[in-house]
Amino acid sequence: MNWFRTILDGVAMSAVFNSYVAVFWLLKPHSFIGMFPKELQKKARARTAEEKRHTLIMICTLYPALLVWIILSTWQAGIVGFWNMFWTAYVEMMFISLGDLFFLDYMLLKVTGTKLHADGVKGDPFYEPKNELLKLGLPEHLILWPAVFCPVVGAISAGVGVLLR
Repeated sequence: MNWFRTILDGVAMSAVFNSYVAVFWLLKPHSFIGMFPKELQKKARARTAEEKRHTLIMICTLYPALLVWIILSTWQAGIVGFWNMFWTAYVEMMFISLGDLFFLDYMLLKVTGTKLHADGVKGDPFYEPKNELLKLGLPEHLILWPAVFCPVVGAISAGVGVLLR
């Protein structure tokens, strides 16, 4: 595994990921209510078809692009072997996860105030940085991503990478 390259790619991917999501979130804040806890979703107004499509476009363009980036970067760096490729992708996804936790879940919500709150739940105590981090941010980025999302992306990337070699 090439640690220098993995760290640089992870930082770059995190910057692209967080910038991309921030733009989508700033354009249509309510479209992201589907990513929040169920009790908050129940309080908010229902998402329109356009808002659902907005989020779907973001997800369907961002995640495949990141996956391709990881695969091509690992291949270009000369990283070989399933486990080396797996751990490279895993570490890069952890950079994205921690960047998301800090920049989107903490800083962006803190800086924008109520601008990014979903319709119908503006001012809800959930959006206070401490509450949002404890109820969503930390469990998602310190449990769900490391236990589920990062290993899945690592396995896909390493599987495709092994096939490319």
